[in-house]
Amino acid sequence: MSFPNLLDNSPTKAAHQKSNSEEPGKKNRKRSKKAPLFVLAAGGTGGHVFPALSLARVLKQRGHRVVLFTDERAEPWVQPQDFARIFVTHLKKTHGRTTRLSFALRLLGCGVKSLAFFVRHRPAVVVGFGGYPSAPTVLAAQWLRIPFVLHECNALLGRANERLMPKARAVTTGFPEVSKIDAKKQIFVGNPLRQEFEALKAHSYEPPQKSGPLNLLVLGGSQGSHIFSSTVPLALQALPQEFLRRLSLVQQVREADAETVKHGYARLGVSATLRPFFKDVAQQLDSAHMIISRSGALTLAEIAAAGLPSILVPLAHSRDGDQFANASHYRDAGAAVLMEEKDFVPEKLKNVLLELFENAEVLKKMSLAARKKACFHATEKMADEVDRRVWGRKNKKVYDS
Repeated sequence: MSFPNLLDNSPTKAAHQKSNSEEPGKKNRKRSKKAPLFVLAAGGTGGHVFPALSLARVLKQRGHRVVLFTDERAEPWVQPQDFARIFVTHLKKTHGRTTRLSFALRLLGCGVKSLAFFVRHRPAVVVGFGGYPSAPTVLAAQWLRIPFVLHECNALLGRANERLMPKARAVTTGFPEVSKIDAKKQIFVGNPLRQEFEALKAHSYEPPQKSGPLNLLVLGGSQGSHIFSSTVPLALQALPQEFLRRLSLVQQVREADAETVKHGYARLGVSATLRPFFKDVAQQLDSAHMIISRSGALTLAEIAAAGLPSILVPLAHSRDGDQFANASHYRDAGAAVLMEEKDFVPEKLKNVLLELFENAEVLKKMSLAARKKACFHATEKMADEVDRRVWGRKNKKVYDS
């Protein structure tokens, strides 16, 4: 999929582009006066852009015009019809002195483009979802004294949000307790979920029955996880045959690891579905008895929505240790087993799997604890808070689209 011309890197050009089917007139001028303009700025990875897409959907339902600033990594997720306009900055992060300079200049260019667009169209509010591409857009709003709201999805305030927080009108959060945050600005709403995950509220968890199937889901984040590909097969190899016969495995595997992992499970006689990416994650969560996963904030929100017991393996090199902070909240609530990468070895994983699969009562308690962490309707709550920055109260009015 390629973005159409809507995704123009030049805001000046995009601002002057008009559809052949529409002519500027009173109707369009009237609509622009009626419907406030909301700008969302998000990095292009799933953890940043998915909550932005969820908020855009609700704001659009309320009659608002929504514009998205993001980077090229969002291409698989973004549908142009969901936005009045989309701006994409190509910010592929690389290393080396020259490329670092190029990266900084592109960030600067993103800020200039945001300023140009804001001066021309003056948004009612800007919402920043994190990720380095969102910072220049939020800074542009700050320079022009346009109200802006930040969303912190993790249990640990990110560096960009920490620097931008003093001038923010509010910081909505995905966790009730967030390290380093200004408590006066924090508004806990949860992390916005896509509709298919909201629907998991109707899901009722049932632990595996004795001698029944064991459905194990393994997800490694948007890029997969090599450590899962190398460790999980060896841990399963050490399980008793009675467990292997019952096991049904669904695992996200990077393409580079796919053949090796496939042959490993074939030798064990394990029923395994392997893919580099799953579009039906909500369905997979609904079918699983347990998940082994990284602990990105959005992934945990989705796991909580399903009320699914989990083994969480925080990314060891995640900036500022945000994944460890996220996983700690779930471990402390009794919803998950936390295994740091240094401890995520076949023998220890085998023991954890055996202990959990042999104890349905423990799995049930973990499921209930996970469901208590779920924040359904977080998107609507966040939309209410964003509306308050415009009207000073919850918006009840629906504008003409």
